[in-house]
Amino acid sequence: MELSEQAAQELAEGSTAIGRVAELEARVAELEAHGRQLEAEKVEAEKALRKEKCGKESDCCAVRHCLSLTCLLLRAGGLHQGQRGAAQAPGGSRGPGGRNRREVSP
Repeated sequence: MELSEQAAQELAEGSTAIGRVAELEARVAELEAHGRQLEAEKVEAEKALRKEKCGKESDCCAVRHCLSLTCLLLRAGGLHQGQRGAAQAPGGSRGPGGRNRREVSP
């Protein structure tokens, strides 16, 4: 093989390699763009999930809060009724000597 033929062959191989590198760089750019798009979609999906979850939790918390307040009010109402009944009982809630009726004197 002559020197000029060898140089022509190497030049052709080099051109082929340069073309392949360009193709691979273009493919890498496509994949990077696709990766950025997927990451953006992931962020949006996570935001939507947090928003939905927060809404469900706040609804749940509102119901729990309402139930706990209702229980508290019912208990307070029951205690109030018990105190009123003790105050209206003959002799009040205290026995002789200022002790509660249930207390035993020493």
